[in-house]
Amino acid sequence: MCGLAGIVSYRQLDHVLPRVKQMLAATKSRGPDSQGVWQDHGITLGHNRLAIHDLSADGHQPMQSACGQYVLVFNGEIYNYRALRSSLEQQGQQFTGHSDTEVLLACLVNWGVDKTLTRIDGMFAFALWQKSNKQLIIARDRLGEKPLYYFNDGVECVFASELKGVEQGVTAPLNIDPLAVNLYLNFSYIPAPYCIYQQVFKLLPGHYLTLSLGEDAYQLSTTEYYNFQQNLPPEQQPDRSIHDLLVASVEQRLDADVPVGAFLSGGIDSSLICAITKKALGKNVSAHTIGFEEKEFDESVYACEVASVLGIDHHVHTFTQRDMLDVLPNMVHTYDEPFADASQLATYLLCQKTREHVTVALSGDAGDELFAGYSRYHTTLKRWHKIKQWPKMSKGLTAGLYRAFEPVLRSSNLAVSQCEKARRALGYYSCSTLASLYRYSTSYDWQQDITQANLLANNVEQPDELRQLMTTDALCYLPDAILTKVDRASMAHALEIRVPFLANDIVHYSQSLSTGELVQQGLGKWPLRELLYQFIDPAIVERPKRGFAVPLKYWLTQELKPWAQQLIANKQLQQVLPFVDHAKYLRYWHQHQNQQFDWSGQLWVYLQLLNWCVEKYWKK
Repeated sequence: MCGLAGIVSYRQLDHVLPRVKQMLAATKSRGPDSQGVWQDHGITLGHNRLAIHDLSADGHQPMQSACGQYVLVFNGEIYNYRALRSSLEQQGQQFTGHSDTEVLLACLVNWGVDKTLTRIDGMFAFALWQKSNKQLIIARDRLGEKPLYYFNDGVECVFASELKGVEQGVTAPLNIDPLAVNLYLNFSYIPAPYCIYQQVFKLLPGHYLTLSLGEDAYQLSTTEYYNFQQNLPPEQQPDRSIHDLLVASVEQRLDADVPVGAFLSGGIDSSLICAITKKALGKNVSAHTIGFEEKEFDESVYACEVASVLGIDHHVHTFTQRDMLDVLPNMVHTYDEPFADASQLATYLLCQKTREHVTVALSGDAGDELFAGYSRYHTTLKRWHKIKQWPKMSKGLTAGLYRAFEPVLRSSNLAVSQCEKARRALGYYSCSTLASLYRYSTSYDWQQDITQANLLANNVEQPDELRQLMTTDALCYLPDAILTKVDRASMAHALEIRVPFLANDIVHYSQSLSTGELVQQGLGKWPLRELLYQFIDPAIVERPKRGFAVPLKYWLTQELKPWAQQLIANKQLQQVLPFVDHAKYLRYWHQHQNQQFDWSGQLWVYLQLLNWCVEKYWKK
């Protein structure tokens, strides 16, 4: 795990070099072990290293090929690098060190970019300079575990693992993108390829950029090398079981020259990862759980039961609500863009404490998205089956009523809860597709035009209705919310998180399963449950999942009220965001304070946007 940075520019190199060094300084937490910079005509590459494999100087980056024609900076892990190395050695390739970086570079030199990307299994973002044809390739892994931001104005291309790196490298003013803000207020995060700034983008998962350098300018093109929807395996039962696939994936992700641990919440996914580690592989890595002194929010007792049954080394890191509030000011710097998943506070604290024990930790993320674990899938499908019975004319009429009566309901003398229930019902029955219904159902900004909430769902084409919802999440929610939350929180503390469920083979296996195989007895993730039951009594892990519960409803009327009120009352902030309906959120604030309705979710999204403006934009 590391951080990369680079600038493609035709300005004098001695002017570019200090900027790349500033980019590396801004993202040093991603790789505190060493730093390197490399330059050639028109291009400067930089790298911060967190040493995981081959801790010697042989793993230092930027790394040049033996022929001198290729230079690589790489962030992430290639889990099948040992098999790839063996294959290359049989072809006569010689290696000087033992890092996966050297193997990745050799693959790219010998096989080319496209073939390499089909053969590697890992999480990564990398930049490869090819001197012979003067091309820079910037690639991101299949499902977006590792981030990559880039700025492009046709004169310079500035790229980095985090937005704060890009901010340090760009000399032109960066302006807020109204569309990105609109998307953020809908979803509580900004989905790729959008970014909070205009002219800055997130490279989409499964894509790579090609920058072809000419005498005085460069050309940029984008290539999709992996499509989650089009890479479905044949409709046949895979030769290998989920047990065998998980054992292989976990074993690869335990491979490191530094201490390795695991997160354990006591739920299905993290418990299964720990069970495979201890029972199937015989590895006694330490498990790490977050606990709270406030018993109404504490679920560590379930993780303790799982750890006891498995007999693993277990650490419960206990915090108070005060601890979470104390790290709230760190969130803007950690996430760079507005980001409003309140569990980010607990995740940040867990990563901080886990890093005191290990350098790498396994996570149970992606189990819900790949194996239909979210209860909202089933809620949405039930609602959709009712909506489908409505005639097309009635749907059009409902949509018209929604637009006409929204301002009426807003100013109605009815109770706020009744108005909101009526508005949401009209919104549901105005949706003409399952995709738009799902986007609307998971949106925070109920007053937005519902077609806006469907903006990113139009490219999901799956004949199976459940698979449509799962694919929507795999393309957007998983990389831009879940994986972003964990990556930024962990890398703020130089902790590498590895996700066994995102192994290529497991992703393909999950795509081969039918709805009946994924969901049985009203429960999703059935293949994972059946496997876990071989190690742990179902009664221990079968319970409603709460996640890292945060009492926002009460915070906003108590501890956080002064902070929130100051932000909401700031007229200058409202001028910075003229495209936001501030009056609506002021109304939410008063109704929340008067206990007329729980607007904590919407208010938290809005407040995090205002807070970002104060810390990252307005102060400039």
